[in-house]
Amino acid sequence: AVNSIGEGPKSEPLKLRCSLPPGMQPAPTQLEGDLNSIIVGFNPQNLHGAELLYHRLTYAFVDDIEGILNPIQLDVPGSETFVNITNLLPFSTYVFKVQAMTESGMSLDPYWQSNMTTGSAIL
Repeated sequence: AVNSIGEGPKSEPLKLRCSLPPGMQPAPTQLEGDLNSIIVGFNPQNLHGAELLYHRLTYAFVDDIEGILNPIQLDVPGSETFVNITNLLPFSTYVFKVQAMTESGMSLDPYWQSNMTTGSAIL
């Protein structure tokens, strides 16, 4: 800083981080798929300037009679924006949701956001 007395020492730059956890994440999308796998994409948003550590992708098989069965959680590194889910049942529907984990915490846990089906054509 400079004033009438002279110039003082330079300050070290500050690095500020937001303490808010991330907001609700957009629904994951089906990028590709075949009979036994689905490539799921996600686009992190509402991070409030915090560093993204990982995405938590949760998916589950949807049974026509019993509903949503056996949810599975995957933690995907923050640098990746898609994941290939394999060993799925052919011509079956799965539900998906995604959360973001930053240095400030985890985004809210949404209800199931997307339905995706194995063996379906991607337009």
